[in-house]
Amino acid sequence: MTKRKNVTEELSALPIGERAQLVRDIALRSHKDAINLNACRALIETIPRKFFKDAQVARAALQVDRSLVERVLIISESALGVVKFPDDRHAHLAMSLLKDAAVFEEVARSGNAQGLRNAQTIWKAALSDWRRDLLKHYRDKFVAHRAEPHPDKPVPELDHLIAISGRVVFMLAQLATGAGYPIDQQELDSYGHYLNAQSFWRPWLPSHLQ
Repeated sequence: MTKRKNVTEELSALPIGERAQLVRDIALRSHKDAINLNACRALIETIPRKFFKDAQVARAALQVDRSLVERVLIISESALGVVKFPDDRHAHLAMSLLKDAAVFEEVARSGNAQGLRNAQTIWKAALSDWRRDLLKHYRDKFVAHRAEPHPDKPVPELDHLIAISGRVVFMLAQLATGAGYPIDQQELDSYGHYLNAQSFWRPWLPSHLQ
């Protein structure tokens, strides 16, 4: 029986132009994910957890917080996750295709080679970060599926998620720029997202903190 090729090998057989277009398609989605991810991170980091006097509001805010955490985790892991299926369109696939110098050059021709190199460097750093292993395990066992966790894998801390997702934001933004979809810095600006998030939470803060 002939061994079936893995997905990356199958896609590598496509013409250079088709592979370059796949990278561009992923980069266009990455543009949107980077902005979305930064907005969610700002809301998580600014939630006034200790100042909700109304118990019902506190419970609702906790649910919003948990949902935001899971969304950040899902977007981050989607970008870092392995290539499994031919229709996968996430950053890992783009990084795999860009290893081919011909594909890299084709994408850079209408984009920015330095942006692509930056994305590759940040990608490797995020993938090898020990915190990412804990986040992947948590995503697999508690978020994407309901399964027994490994006893030697502690629950990751919020700081771990903020750190790794921050790298993912930068990687996605550089991938988008490198493929020819530069992000408006006002849309990506973390400080702007923090101001928006603080304004959102302000009505529930004590008067002396507003």
